[in-house]
Amino acid sequence: MTSTLLEDLELIESNLSIIPDTKKYWLVRTQSGNLYNPFKNNGLISIEHGYFAKRSLEEIWSNTPSEEKFLRRAVKELLTRRFDLDSVGLIAGQISRFAFEVKKDDIVIIPSSGTDEVTIGVVKSDLIETPELAQRVFQEATDVPSGINSNYRLSRKVRWMREIRKRHIDPYMYKMLQAHQAISNVTAYGDIIERSVKSFFARDNEASVVLSVEQEGEISAKDLFALGHYLMQSVDGIITAYDLPFTTDHVDIKINLNSPGRIQLTSRNIKLALLVAVVVASFGIVLFGGGLKIKFQDFDLDLSTDGAVQKIIDYKNNAQDREIKDRLVRSLDSLKVMPPEDALQLLKQFSTNKDNPK
Repeated sequence: MTSTLLEDLELIESNLSIIPDTKKYWLVRTQSGNLYNPFKNNGLISIEHGYFAKRSLEEIWSNTPSEEKFLRRAVKELLTRRFDLDSVGLIAGQISRFAFEVKKDDIVIIPSSGTDEVTIGVVKSDLIETPELAQRVFQEATDVPSGINSNYRLSRKVRWMREIRKRHIDPYMYKMLQAHQAISNVTAYGDIIERSVKSFFARDNEASVVLSVEQEGEISAKDLFALGHYLMQSVDGIITAYDLPFTTDHVDIKINLNSPGRIQLTSRNIKLALLVAVVVASFGIVLFGGGLKIKFQDFDLDLSTDGAVQKIIDYKNNAQDREIKDRLVRSLDSLKVMPPEDALQLLKQFSTNKDNPK
């Protein structure tokens, strides 16, 4: 039996991973960029305050209440007993944060020299003790004081997702990147970080569609506002045609338009946000050669079976509101809006699950 568009959106939503409230985001310094490539090439992060073996920190964890203030106090007391250090409280906070507060699946950001690039990744391990790996990392580094590598004995493995060059860095990130501690909690910038690496995500009870505008040079106000106007009109037309239980009144916008830049559309109604993403992806098919087989970079998706994209393409091909639909396609083309890859990935998963036997 043919599914309705609402049922398709519900199935896509069921495959969407919601970013948990517990996920944190961390900025890790790289010794003025000297450790940027070694960290990136070896898939790890570390901080220089390696005063303890992993075993000592595990003992603190086992014998101390898990609240952050108690863990930091225990680290500070142990540092004070063993070492004569200036700024012992600051150092204790950095060690405690790296050892106890960073968790697997948290997000980490590292900056290069002069912040010419930043790389964003996912933490993939608990605390590990890697003296040999640390030695190799420092052999790759340049301009690092002799002997400092002995302090980088504790690490965490990271799967790097994306490197962003300076001209593409979200301007709202710059204040975050001014933090100079070895490791800083930058969870307050989580939404900005997510939109820098994803084109569709759900976080804090809100779903976001991120449109990547690749047009070089100045962006005209007419083109920008035309895109928003015709996109919302097209979505409203689909809502009416398929009798969907929501409206575009519940879509908000956040704009970061350098050239290139991003447009972030948000909604607390996840199915509505998904519909917006699917509309952009479906109408964008016209710009990437037509048909129902999408080949974009390393992405290959066959949408020839019945589904949400087919329904929206059917709507686009109907004569009704043809001028609005054509203007949306022209607006997407004029601003060189790229297909939202994460939404395409959800569609691919939807197509797979839909075809699987029940």
